Formats: sequence, structure tokens, C-alpha cells
Amino acid sequence: MRHPPGRHTRGSAAPAPVSRGVDILILTGGIGPTPDDITRDAVAEVAGVPLIVHPEAKAALETRPYKGANPEYRLLMAQVPQGATLIPNPLSPAPGFFIDRMAIFPASRACSRRCSSG
Repeated sequence: MRHPPGRHTRGSAAPAPVSRGVDILILTGGIGPTPDDITRDAVAEVAGVPLIVHPEAKAALETRPYKGANPEYRLLMAQVPQGATLIPNPLSPAPGFFIDRMAIFPASRACSRRCSSG
């Protein structure tokens, strides 16, 4: 397993060179409820599609109270690249997603393990 560098800036398409030489690229983290979580942006850029608010993800997030500092940030977790398949998260309403041989999971190890085993 290779671990690409963790620093990505908007517009750099960090996963692209790595994803070309693998069957599947697994990314963890960077899809949380803060504006500095930009993994979803990089993946959408590599996939060549825009980010959308996924209706199922939005509905799941809205069913639970939000304990974060800024409620507007919660819906960032409902944004996925257009055409992505949601990966259910048994520990939280915030899903992972799969698109173009890239599986993206929330950052916690427990979540990554449980999301990928189902």
C-alpha cells in the first residue's frame, strides 16, 4: 500500500497521478464538516465532475442534531462528486463515497474499517 502525500491545495488534483497506477485508491479524511476538508474537492476535480449535495446524504445528516460550532458546515458532508455512489457509515450519518476507482472514507480508523467491511 502506498500513502500519497497528505497536502493538497485546491486545484492541484493530488490523487490523479497516484490513481493511474492502482486498481483502487482508498482515501481517508478530508470530507468532514469544515471548509479546510478538501479531499472531496480534489476527488471531484480528478473525476472531472462537479460537487453536488447528494439528497440521501443531506436527508441522513438532517435527521440527527448537529453538535459542531457552525451548523452550515454540516451540509458540507453531504457534498459528493456528481455520479458518486454513497458508502454507508455505520457510526455517523456522514457517508463515504466511491467514484472512478477511488473510495473515500471519513477519517476515523473505526469508521474506515466498518464502512469498508460492509
